[in-house]
Amino acid sequence: MALTAAFVGMRSRLQETQRRLLDAEQLATIGRMSSTISHDLRHPLTAIQAYAEFLADRNLTDAQRRDCYEEIRAAVNRMMDEINALLAFSKQGEALKLVDADAAEVIDRAVRTMTALPEFEKIEVTSSHGHRCVDRFDPAKLERVVLNLLVNAAEALASGPGRIDVSCSMHEGRLELRVTDNGPGIAPEIRDKLFQPFVTFGKENGIGLGLTVVQSIVQQHGGEVSVERSGSDGTTFRISLPADALAATESPSALTPA
Repeated sequence: MALTAAFVGMRSRLQETQRRLLDAEQLATIGRMSSTISHDLRHPLTAIQAYAEFLADRNLTDAQRRDCYEEIRAAVNRMMDEINALLAFSKQGEALKLVDADAAEVIDRAVRTMTALPEFEKIEVTSSHGHRCVDRFDPAKLERVVLNLLVNAAEALASGPGRIDVSCSMHEGRLELRVTDNGPGIAPEIRDKLFQPFVTFGKENGIGLGLTVVQSIVQQHGGEVSVERSGSDGTTFRISLPADALAATESPSALTPA
C-alpha cells in the first residue's frame, strides 16, 4: 500500500509540474506574440499620428498635404498587412475548398498583388510555367502561400533592386512551385526555426507569421515546403503538392471540396 501511495503521489506531482511548465510556456508564447505585435503596430501608429498633426498645419502646400496623405496611407497599409497576417494565421486550420485549377493562374494573381505594393516597385518579378500546372488544390489558400513567399523574398531584398522568379511544373505526378530571389540568403541565426511563428530576424516590418502560414497550408494539402538552396547569391523555396490533395490528406472528412 505504501508503495502504491508513493507512486500515486509521484505521478500527481509529475502531472502538476507538467501542467505548470505548459502554462509557463503558453504564457511565454503569448508574451512574445504581444510584444511582437505591439512593437510592429507602434511604428505605423506613430507615423499616422505625426503626419495627422502635420496636416493640421494650415500653411502646408498642396504637395506637402499629398505627401502627408501618402505617408498615412502607407502606414495604414502596413497595419492592414499585419492584421491580415494574424487573420490568416488564425484561419489556417479552416477546411480546404478543393477544385481542379491551374497553378499558373494562381501565381499570376499573386504576382500582380505583390507588384502593386509601392514598397516593392524596384523589384523585378518574373514567372515561368510548365506546359500544364493543373492540380486539385484550394486556389485561394495556394495564392496566399505564393504571395507570402513573394513578400518574404522581397523583404530579403531590402526593398532595393533585385529579382524574384516564380515557377511551377509537374514532376513525377506532383505539382512543384519554386520562388527564387537573388538576395543575400537566409541568416544562420534563423535557419533552424524558419517556419516557427514570430521569427522576424533582419526584417523591418512584419510579425513573423508568413512562413508559418505557408507551411500550415502546404501541409493541409498533404504537401511539403522546404528551402531548396540558400546562399550569398539567393534563396529558393520549393513547394511540392501531391497530384490529388484530397486523397493525400489524413482526414478527408475535414475538407470541403468545392
